[in-house]
Amino acid sequence: MTATYTPQARAAYHPSPEGLNAQQAYELITAEASEYAQNTTLHEELGLGQSSLTEGMVNGPHTWLYLDETDNQVQNFKLNGAGNAVDKVAGVLTPGSDLLVPSAGNWAQAVIHAAGFFGFNAVVYCPRDITAPKEEAIHQRAAEAGTTVKVMKNFNSVDSAISRATNDAAGRDDAELLHPFDNVYGVAGQALIGKRIVAGLVQRADQKLWHPYKDQVVIEVPQGGGSLLAATAFEVEKARLQGRFGSNVEVRAARPNQAADIKKFDGLDVKRMGTLGRLANNDQRFVRGTTTFSEADAGRALGLIYQAIRKKVEPSGAAATAAMLADAANNKQPTTYVSVISGANVSDERYAYFRDAPRREQAALLRSGGPLGTSNERYTKQLMNKVNGWTYGEPRRTLHSASGPTWEDRDPS
Repeated sequence: MTATYTPQARAAYHPSPEGLNAQQAYELITAEASEYAQNTTLHEELGLGQSSLTEGMVNGPHTWLYLDETDNQVQNFKLNGAGNAVDKVAGVLTPGSDLLVPSAGNWAQAVIHAAGFFGFNAVVYCPRDITAPKEEAIHQRAAEAGTTVKVMKNFNSVDSAISRATNDAAGRDDAELLHPFDNVYGVAGQALIGKRIVAGLVQRADQKLWHPYKDQVVIEVPQGGGSLLAATAFEVEKARLQGRFGSNVEVRAARPNQAADIKKFDGLDVKRMGTLGRLANNDQRFVRGTTTFSEADAGRALGLIYQAIRKKVEPSGAAATAAMLADAANNKQPTTYVSVISGANVSDERYAYFRDAPRREQAALLRSGGPLGTSNERYTKQLMNKVNGWTYGEPRRTLHSASGPTWEDRDPS
């Protein structure tokens, strides 16, 4: 695939969501997402996975459905958005031009992989504390894609990396900024995930596994920069308006609590969400509040995910599952939770830190007497041993019951 620069194409290229309100953002993203959903040739070339909702085992009255987005070339969900973003920029830049990519690691990998199909190079702006596996993966993707990549990692955060990349892009006519959160085409591409979730829920309703207007469904989405949050929430609202299910299906933002070390969550370490994420998050039609979770919840989520897909994923990629565990602990109403699993480029050190978090929580609970009180210390130990058995014990059987039509077949557009 090749493209040449034309002034007409540049005039029609509008990647920024600046000036939109929530309704306008919803209409624009869902329209762009429907167009991208038809570009199946590009999906195949990029190796986008056709993952569907799979049912996993959890304790209690709840159902866990997950979407495994680690099964593609870059092992994270952002390839969906990168494919559309790079495809659109190919209409305004000649091959050999630079894409300026601020990223904590995963967005850069996805853009570089897609850039190889269009002949672009990349300049990556990332935090100085980027993990070694992610930096190695960036260079590996560039080698596989046959592109040139320059990595600049002298930034304190993703936010400062975005500021620098934005400034650099303003002074160059031969390069284009691919914002990780505020590229309209990138966010519309992430909506493929929302389409897969909607298709999976509709399929389960067709199979009489749940009632689309009565049973509670909570779709947990990591907050971070908000691209996946906005894209998913807009697709769910679109499905509601089409009558596929009711207000009993809701999207919630998943975020580490204040006690957690946010810097250890990589992609979630963002001080300010993108414009589209904020518009969705601040409108109850789209996002119904936030679920916070602890480092221990994240550790338990990593264990549950490993049992389900036999992969070690990064903490931010387990955020939605961690939020599910945090909410389910106090939720008495039978609920179907949906989470996206993403990001398999994690260091052993970072993974071990979170896998040990439940034990650290247990030790702190026992030191303080815990909510059960010092007189119940024996019961507290028994309870925590049971929790550790769930997290660290023998793998349990995992259901893989999702089958039937793929999301393309379920998309009404």
